[in-house]
Amino acid sequence: MTTVPQFQLHVEGEWRNALTGETFSRLNPANGELVATYQRAGKDDVDCAVQAARRAFDLGGWPDRSGNERGQVLRRCAQLLEQQREALARQESLESGMRLEVARMEVGWSIEVFEHFAVVARGLAGRFYPLSPQSAGLVLHEPRGVAGLITPWNFPLSQLTWKVVPALAAGCTVVAKPSSLAPGTTLMLAEILAEAGVSAGVYNVITGPGASAGQALVEHPGVDLISLTGDNETGQQVMRAAAGQTKRLALELGGKSANIVFADADLDKAADFAAGAIFNRCGQVCTAGSRLLVQRSIHDELLARVVAAAHSYRVGDPLDPETQMEPLVSEAQLQTVLTFVQQGIQEGARLVAGGQRLTGAGYERGWYVAPTVFDQVLPGMAIAREEIFGPVLSVLTFDDEADAVRQANATRYGLAGAVWTADLARALRVARAVHAGTFWINQYGTIEMELPFGGFKQSGFGRELGSEAMWEYTEPKSIHVRM
Repeated sequence: MTTVPQFQLHVEGEWRNALTGETFSRLNPANGELVATYQRAGKDDVDCAVQAARRAFDLGGWPDRSGNERGQVLRRCAQLLEQQREALARQESLESGMRLEVARMEVGWSIEVFEHFAVVARGLAGRFYPLSPQSAGLVLHEPRGVAGLITPWNFPLSQLTWKVVPALAAGCTVVAKPSSLAPGTTLMLAEILAEAGVSAGVYNVITGPGASAGQALVEHPGVDLISLTGDNETGQQVMRAAAGQTKRLALELGGKSANIVFADADLDKAADFAAGAIFNRCGQVCTAGSRLLVQRSIHDELLARVVAAAHSYRVGDPLDPETQMEPLVSEAQLQTVLTFVQQGIQEGARLVAGGQRLTGAGYERGWYVAPTVFDQVLPGMAIAREEIFGPVLSVLTFDDEADAVRQANATRYGLAGAVWTADLARALRVARAVHAGTFWINQYGTIEMELPFGGFKQSGFGRELGSEAMWEYTEPKSIHVRM
């Protein structure tokens, strides 16, 4: 019989139970079986974690290490992550429902983040300005302090590393609050960081509901900045809670990304990527290409290809290497998706694939839904406006470039988008005109460590990855020197 893990909080280098005396459990999205139990932290637990991070920042010496020294620690972390790749990937798959193949890739992405910022940390230098024979100026980049990191369940480890690694590289200390649906790898990372040389109190982990543990972290006066990846409603709550302290925020929120296909595009590739952009990770991706904008003259041809792809996806157990689409993360998320499907039908969109919960052998206890495609979607429909966070594709048509851009921008979100065309000049015009923080040309979904990631409009503000990520965790200081 397999032993179910029982995780504790990680505070000041120690494992401890929550002061509340309460725990919570997580069930496997694929079969409803118990995955692990975790501590339900309360306000006092959050205070202990923040105080530990505060001491580590003010007295512990981590900010005083050179960028080169911090970079060496991050490089050792990358090596240790590689050694634990399979264990981390399996925990990620069991908790979040992610396909095991993708979970292994996610650990690989996280290793790349550590390696990238190990180099960035070494180059974190100031600037010197000889202003006159008698004066000079220095600009230093100092760590902001204690960072509260609130992370999501869809890519728990990689989304965590996008935040924690630049924070550590900059010299900040951290309190991490992972989603209650997938906290395991955030806790497992604590042992890896400690073994690599991160001193006690620099990395602390609390687990529990966002409404209590997360709220207490945001409101704590000892936290200097909050970095959140989540939905818009949560982001707005965090902004309100932080406003009283004028706390630094970085928010990566929702998306309703437009995937634009012109008549001169390679339709086979465009259709293949369009399906992957919405069905990979069961559509539970903030950059999902949930709106497919198709030039009218090729609508029928491209739609047929996309619908065929939807019917061909093999939905099943995330641990099965033959599975192409996993279950949704929870029963609540399943009901949300099905509610949007019904709303799409009621508003007049034409359901051409999927739309139902999967039942029968292999689906009895999991939260499975069929890959879903709607045609004849209008911009004002809910399925074209709202982030569903499920495998639901809305197909809209456009007449020309101006119409495509207008429809792509007809959303409160601005996280990502793509264009497919053989005309590079047009591709670049569209990329510039669409209001999104990340945009792809003749591809979809690639993320590179060197390029910043973040949103426009209600998709949030602040940037992760790239050198820009360090801006969130450092404060520029100007020093005037009289000789």
